[in-house]
Amino acid sequence: MHQKAAVDKGVQLNYYVYLGHFHNVLGPDRAHLMEKITNYFLEKL
Repeated sequence: MHQKAAVDKGVQLNYYVYLGHFHNVLGPDRAHLMEKITNYFLEKL
């Protein structure tokens, strides 16, 4: 699955390059990134 489609559908993949964001991830991509980080901590701690 292409990562843009994954973000649009709320699917979490293991590796992302958020294209179009040179320094800070914004918008729907930001929410997607924060969900990925939160899920990582919930699963690992």
